[in-house]
Amino acid sequence: MSNDKMNLAKQTFAAVCKALEDLNLKFERKDDDLFVNFIMNGDDLPMDIIIAVDADREMVRLLSFMPFNMAEDKRVEGAVITSVANLGMQDGLFVYDLSDGSIMYKLVSSYKHGTIGKSLIEYMIALGCAMIEQYNDRFFAVNKGFMSLQDFIAKES
Repeated sequence: MSNDKMNLAKQTFAAVCKALEDLNLKFERKDDDLFVNFIMNGDDLPMDIIIAVDADREMVRLLSFMPFNMAEDKRVEGAVITSVANLGMQDGLFVYDLSDGSIMYKLVSSYKHGTIGKSLIEYMIALGCAMIEQYNDRFFAVNKGFMSLQDFIAKES
């Protein structure tokens, strides 16, 4: 990787950290790996958020895992509900791992032509939290059998 790419990645990481400080968020910073993690409190569940700078691809990723995995007997339903949820999203998506039932929200933004600013970081955090809040109860309800797959699909239509 070129020095220019790494320097831009470090500048972008510094901008991410500054934005989080400006937002008065407490976060853990991993400078060598260019990522931070922090907790946002939702209506019912805390949301563990990671923001990582990818120097090779010149992008910033926001990642947040649901605090539960789909039960083994609900793994196919998990694939369907995350796919249905993704259909209505304008930005970001849920990534589903069929092998272990984990669900992760992912939002990516490029900084190829310069570092990113506070407003983009605020947008990424706000959208990530909103999507997790919007879907965590419904994903959990399908996982526990409190909501049928058909009811989930009907609510998304």
